[in-house]
Amino acid sequence: MADTTIKRRPIRAALYGLMLGISIWYFLQFQFASFALDSVTGVATRAVIVIVATMLLAVVWAYLAPARKPKGAAPAPAPAAPGPEAAAAPSPTIEEAASDLPSEDE
Repeated sequence: MADTTIKRRPIRAALYGLMLGISIWYFLQFQFASFALDSVTGVATRAVIVIVATMLLAVVWAYLAPARKPKGAAPAPAPAAPGPEAAAAPSPTIEEAASDLPSEDE
């Protein structure tokens, strides 16, 4: 059976984090008015902080999150169903065990 490796995609996560960070910054800046429009550098600084923090969280999540199985991986075998229990053979009695032994006459 071929060993399959789990692929982690930190670059894809960084790009998704960039898009998510831009949208979070947009909503914080313009929709909810959480940040004041005091100066261009202040707005840019807050934008960079929000976007970079979101990208870092996305990359950390890409490494720590449980990964999916690769597409070509074989499904895990199902656990074996318990079969009917075999009845234990009764232990022979002393008379039966004695009858199996050769007698002194033979």
